[in-house]
Amino acid sequence: MIEIRYDTTLDESTKHGRGRSTPLAGAFLWLLLALLIPACGGIERGRVYVDRERADASTPPLPDAADAADRSVTIDTTDDLVKPLPDADANGDVDGGAGDSLEVEDGLGDGESDVSIDVEEPDLELPPLEVGSPIPAPAPDPLVGSGLTSCGVYRAERCDAGERYRCAVYDKKTQQFVETPDPLFERVLLYERWYDLYHSPNSMRVERQFKSATLPGTPESVWGALEHFDRFLGEGDSALHSWPGMMAKMIRYTLSGTEADYQRLERYVRDYLTLFAVTGIPGYLARSHGLYYEQTIEEGAPFTDQHILWYKGRDDLTHNVFAFDAAPIADLPDAYRDGLPDVTGKLVKGTPMWRGNPSIDSYTGATVSLPLVYPLLRDESLKATIRYQLPCYLKRLRRIELRNLQQNPIVLEAVQKLLGGAGYKVRLDPDDIDLTTLETVVGYYLPTYNHNNASTFDATCPDTVALTPTRVIDAAAANWQTKLVQLALDLQSAGAEKSSGIDHIYIPSVRGGDAIHMMHLAALSYMLTGEEQYRTFLFGELIGKLHADKVALTTMALLIPDWCGTYYGDHITVSPLWALIGMLAPSPLRTTLQKVMETEVWQKRIVNQRHIKFNLLYSVSTPEELATGKSVALAQFLADLPQLSGNSLDPLVPDDPRRNYDVPRSYVIDNLPSDTALRCPLDAERDFCEKGFEILGIQFPIESISGPCEGYPGECSFSDGMCSRPLPTNGLPPKLRFYEGSWYGSSPFEFGRTYPVQGTVQSPGLELIEPFWIARLYGVLDNGVGQILVWKPDGT
Repeated sequence: MIEIRYDTTLDESTKHGRGRSTPLAGAFLWLLLALLIPACGGIERGRVYVDRERADASTPPLPDAADAADRSVTIDTTDDLVKPLPDADANGDVDGGAGDSLEVEDGLGDGESDVSIDVEEPDLELPPLEVGSPIPAPAPDPLVGSGLTSCGVYRAERCDAGERYRCAVYDKKTQQFVETPDPLFERVLLYERWYDLYHSPNSMRVERQFKSATLPGTPESVWGALEHFDRFLGEGDSALHSWPGMMAKMIRYTLSGTEADYQRLERYVRDYLTLFAVTGIPGYLARSHGLYYEQTIEEGAPFTDQHILWYKGRDDLTHNVFAFDAAPIADLPDAYRDGLPDVTGKLVKGTPMWRGNPSIDSYTGATVSLPLVYPLLRDESLKATIRYQLPCYLKRLRRIELRNLQQNPIVLEAVQKLLGGAGYKVRLDPDDIDLTTLETVVGYYLPTYNHNNASTFDATCPDTVALTPTRVIDAAAANWQTKLVQLALDLQSAGAEKSSGIDHIYIPSVRGGDAIHMMHLAALSYMLTGEEQYRTFLFGELIGKLHADKVALTTMALLIPDWCGTYYGDHITVSPLWALIGMLAPSPLRTTLQKVMETEVWQKRIVNQRHIKFNLLYSVSTPEELATGKSVALAQFLADLPQLSGNSLDPLVPDDPRRNYDVPRSYVIDNLPSDTALRCPLDAERDFCEKGFEILGIQFPIESISGPCEGYPGECSFSDGMCSRPLPTNGLPPKLRFYEGSWYGSSPFEFGRTYPVQGTVQSPGLELIEPFWIARLYGVLDNGVGQILVWKPDGT
């Protein structure tokens, strides 16, 4: 039997189990699930270690709705998505080099391809593909000829010719500065200020950790001081989490039209694209980049909060981190070439480094935001970079096929266990595709770059999307399990560098979320380049042969109990789905994806989560005739967004940054909404989480959710004398949620957390900023309509 060892940690916020759900499984389990389970949002790829010794040997924009403020555009409302509010202002082979284990297997020689097995031939005449960015053209700059100058950072100050200016809110209609801005609009402007100044070094989103407690109401001059700063957190996910910042900046610019907002946006895009440039590999994205110093801070190494810095002895850079030459990359800051001043003022050079092993999450940031911002950019070189890098990523993906599944009785038995085993709830609709009859499963994977294959890694951009498999696993062959185990081991590249390692894999023929991703990649590549190969890949291969559109309709079919489920994958599924719906002109494919948003996302996943962003994206992308929950979702959004503030327990300082303050369990229980109660896990749910299931001789537990009883209010008890934490029946409103650096991927049900020191970590605040501007774009909110930031004379 293969032994699976889990890397698990207990969260201090819970009495039994973790407050933050970790993934259901990692590579090996995921591979098995991926064969037959048509789900994505509820399963996350995680850290599971396979014991090797015991293993068997361009089109014009197509806006759908609008803020309608401050611009003259024709809005397509044929799908009746979201109307503006009544008061809206009407103004080559890259698998790691020769000699590794990625050869074509089981009888396929060079040049041979057998990609038509178990797939239908598509119609010869493919449908047209009309795509464009849902972000409309920017409003004309309202300050042209006015003698006024726009600014980008609220409350910033500058001096010019002896006169002091302050960045303030200006109303275009009244042509007056606003003395008392709308409270929610002003909070967003403050959060944007803090994000720009303190949470995005070189436009990479990070959390800010302090050296000591930071209490509610602490002035910015104190918490923003370098003396109070300790380090950045979360930089390993900067490529992913920086994307909401770009979304907010592009929408703010398209609504305001000001020059300052454009320059703010362009700087962010320019910085973001360095995540591609630093790798030196077309289409290959870094998670983040920074400077590494061999000295410690105590030994006098430079210290700043303007760049991501790593230090010897403090930061683990043992693998998947690579040095690079910053000299030819003009958009990197001078500090990468010249160094930073130490305590004596002497410039000390660090080693520029980039963090690798990019995940699907990482790429989702780039693939959602960059195609949407593309039409807004004036710099043709930036547009050319986007036009090159994103399609290169799609073409860099290698193809894998798992064949003859119906000829293997062990696999058929696994089908029955996965689709009918204890603890699973499979929610397939009557007209869903029957994935249990598949003969071949097709996937696309990204080969990893690491120190073991650096000298042989293909750093060119392939000419075409891969249609010939690089790997073939034949389920009818005697060695199929060994081949599958080898693939699972190669997927562990995050924890151990292998020349044949794999960063991530999509399986669009069986997993709904992956089908959405691949269709999105094909559509955006066609939008950017107009190359026919991407339209052919979308309609001929993904939809015509792999039925990706039908697979997408099973995206949320698999339900995992909330006590051991995960929520991280939802954000990287719902957001690309929204983006793809917005990119497509009215068409059968768009209608199918809108059905996915209704039946899979709303009805099967988020209906009881009270998720601010997902409720909004669902509401603005699903037409009235499909959207059964639009009124509920919008009502929750409008009620919850204003609650996103600093310390939820101290209403006197709502405009503080959000930090890690105590939210006691008893407080949450005493303040649950009237429609929400506590619930306990059913025995079947506990059994599924703790015992898991056995497939192919492998036992897969997920996590322990029970422990000794402690007697706190609401505690759940079992007949064997053990207890578990309760969860609410509905997702919690913001004021009852404890701190997470990003709420997008955390459980909406976990509650109760205390800290030994208050306010030591600060959020970038994008969970407020981005939904606000998306809501403004679609006319869901009118706070601050017609108002922009302008330099205001403020004395001498």
